[in-house]
Amino acid sequence: MARDTLFPARLSVEAATEEARAALASQLNEGEIVITPGRTRPLYFDGRFLTAADLTADQEYVRNRLADLGRALGSGIISGLNVSRALLNAQPGVNITPGHGLTPSGELVALAPPGPHFVAFNDLDVQQRVELQLGLRSQPRATTTAQRLRSGLFVLALRPVEYSSNPVASYPTTLDGTRSVRDGDTIEAVAITLVPYTDRSPASATPAQRRAQVAREVFFERSRDTALQDALPLALLQFQGGQLVWLDEQLARREVGTESGLAVTLNPRPRAVLEAWFTQYSQQLSEVAASGPFLASQVFSVLPPVGPLPAASIDWEQGFEAGLRQSYFPPGADVEFSFVAEDELPVLVDEGLDLPPIDLRSDAATLEHLALVILAPVPRSQLEDIRRNLNSARRPIRLAMPTRTATRSPLASLVQLGGMRAPLLTRPLGNSPDLALMPVFPPLTPPAQALDAAWKRAFDAAMSVAQANHGGMFFYMRRRQLPYSSEVSGYTLRLSGTAGQLDDELAKRLAADAAAASFNTATSKSPLLTRAELLNVLASPRLSIGATLQTGVLGVSDLLRRAALAEVSQAAVASGVGSIGHEDAVAISQRFGSDRLGEGWQRVLAAEPALQQVAAVQAIAQSRVVPQLDRMAADLPDEAVAALSQKLLQLAQANKSADIAALVK
Repeated sequence: MARDTLFPARLSVEAATEEARAALASQLNEGEIVITPGRTRPLYFDGRFLTAADLTADQEYVRNRLADLGRALGSGIISGLNVSRALLNAQPGVNITPGHGLTPSGELVALAPPGPHFVAFNDLDVQQRVELQLGLRSQPRATTTAQRLRSGLFVLALRPVEYSSNPVASYPTTLDGTRSVRDGDTIEAVAITLVPYTDRSPASATPAQRRAQVAREVFFERSRDTALQDALPLALLQFQGGQLVWLDEQLARREVGTESGLAVTLNPRPRAVLEAWFTQYSQQLSEVAASGPFLASQVFSVLPPVGPLPAASIDWEQGFEAGLRQSYFPPGADVEFSFVAEDELPVLVDEGLDLPPIDLRSDAATLEHLALVILAPVPRSQLEDIRRNLNSARRPIRLAMPTRTATRSPLASLVQLGGMRAPLLTRPLGNSPDLALMPVFPPLTPPAQALDAAWKRAFDAAMSVAQANHGGMFFYMRRRQLPYSSEVSGYTLRLSGTAGQLDDELAKRLAADAAAASFNTATSKSPLLTRAELLNVLASPRLSIGATLQTGVLGVSDLLRRAALAEVSQAAVASGVGSIGHEDAVAISQRFGSDRLGEGWQRVLAAEPALQQVAAVQAIAQSRVVPQLDRMAADLPDEAVAALSQKLLQLAQANKSADIAALVK
């Protein structure tokens, strides 16, 4: 009868009787016991006659179990197996260093030391024989001279193979048999093969464009996989007329287990893919950077979220608009320059890999919302000197492409126009033909010249560090857009004081602006949360009543407050129901909630005190661009602020709020 014997982690059932065999067959038919394919091994017992097939089956069982373990670890490179160009006896090829790896099917492949293994690719005869023996090709290629010259994309891969060798004597198994000689050992080896990779690039594409297309497919779209089920990919190569054009390891190479699906992440790209992308991009960039500055879109179609860029693509432009220019990223991108400590750079790069990549083929509207920061690593001691000498370690970067006027705002055109010296050039500003012509700006003031000179010295020092320590590279990284909602910011940044005190303060400000009736009308049907959002911003210190308001001279806080009230009334009218909605209230709260709000208007009103008159403030407030003008004026040179102030006064006195708004559209 059948008996069950419990072993560690396995239940063994011996079907020794007809009754037990019948019961086992029933369990198999009903699916209670499921056979694992390829997991049959001989059952040894005394008196059993063993054949070669039994021992071979035993070996196959062990090999299958090891392959299962290999698949659990994940495919990839365990160590070594680096690929590089090489030349041996005037014959071009590649060197593969010794190492180990696992194929996706779990097979171990290895190249034994010592020294790298040289492979020549200028003759197809050996390659054809290997492909025929492995069953990769049913018939040889034609052997004309033209067809023998390999062209296209190929994956360099290692395939596990085995063959029999070392003959030994074979004794007869029958009485009338004869002795013979047969191979006595099975030898495991690897075959170095080139597997064609389908090229989806246009026929007219250059080698660099083909490489960029493959990188896009492998890293960004994740639509292609260079891994082969029974081979270990080492590198991707392009041949043209038998010549090796480029070799890229990271497009195919992966470390063992790094693409395991066990890691919990919301990122569609495994960490190993992102790290390989960063390395691949860095290597390709270093190969083309020596040719001089170029647009990233000329070489790449998509960029990783963080990576190096040629320091030569950033330069300091002299003249009225002295400052940093970049010629690497697309027009419209919001780019800043920042000095960082060298020892913090690895951490920033590691964190930046989790951000979304940069698709250079996106439409112009998407690229206009691209926010980047260019990092210039410097020693920490040098960074402290920069912070002491400059008002900020960050500075916006303009695009070094003056012909791209379509992406320049009217205000930027105004500043650009002011930089022209002689002869006197004037242009109408804005869309209205009756706007006054803008005169040439005066020379820079000594403080502005000193600040620009300090920035130029700091930039030159950072450029020297990049050339000496980082291969002539700065680094870029996408700027994070933190998902802070208005509700969260509202609750965490509430004003101090009791609710009654806040109500009283708001009532005083509405009375000072004669806006109580219009405010109550705009909020009469609004939810309590909407009124709370407006109270939070209108009762804030930055919108307080100015000391000179009673004399008819409005300060910065009075201008900001009246601009916010004007937006409340306009939003209520635009709603169609005569009352402001919660989303509009949140937007106003965000626009007037910046910590730096008012810095630009301080400079504007100081340059043109006539803008503090009630009528001028009213026209500016109705433009609905007060926060935007504030940010612009905060970063403009002194001369540009003076010119902007004069233009604002002219438009405000003519009560042309729409033309004021056109300055920032």
